[in-house]
Amino acid sequence: MKGLFMKDFLILKNQSKTLLMIFAIGIAMSLTFEPASLIFYIGMLGCLLALGTISYDEADHGYAFLFSLPINRKSYVIEKYLFILGSTVVFLLMSLVICGIMTAMGVYDKQNLLEELPSMLLALLLIIIVVCDVTIPLRLKYGSEKSRIYLYLLSALCGVAGFVGSKLFPSFGAKFVSGIEQTPFALIIGIIVVFAIVSTFISVKICEKIIKEKQF
Repeated sequence: MKGLFMKDFLILKNQSKTLLMIFAIGIAMSLTFEPASLIFYIGMLGCLLALGTISYDEADHGYAFLFSLPINRKSYVIEKYLFILGSTVVFLLMSLVICGIMTAMGVYDKQNLLEELPSMLLALLLIIIVVCDVTIPLRLKYGSEKSRIYLYLLSALCGVAGFVGSKLFPSFGAKFVSGIEQTPFALIIGIIVVFAIVSTFISVKICEKIIKEKQF
């Protein structure tokens, strides 16, 4: 698995210009955007860049070569999840460093940032976990191009469902937000952790089945 981590790290390293551009844009955004927008932007970009390593693996019959090496397919799946989540955490730390610098310069209010930071990070991590748990199986099953179409369709369906739900149950959103605000923060963390573990476990098992049955 160490070799897989090195491979993906070198793929990201070769995108150093993109990474520098992201960092520069993040600094520029920190001057005009709220901390939540900055953290979300950099965190999601880190997730998407790491997800892009799957495209490099499948390009030019890369899987056929990759699995001709002494690499276990199950290890490949586990490494991919760990690498994507690990890369996202690193990018989140980068965004926090920028927020810290901006706070020290007086651009952000320290008290507001400290109050909002835990909820911002939890919300973002939840979104990233959902994105990974849905996107990785689709990428492995259908490839980069087809999976992108399915993701667009899925996003459209979620948007339509949300719109219809808001019309059928107009007060549900307000009650839901109110319920979250009244729920102890520790309980919310526990629910998110349990959801993340269960969701990721199911997603990993689906990916293991997909990669096991896939012919290269």
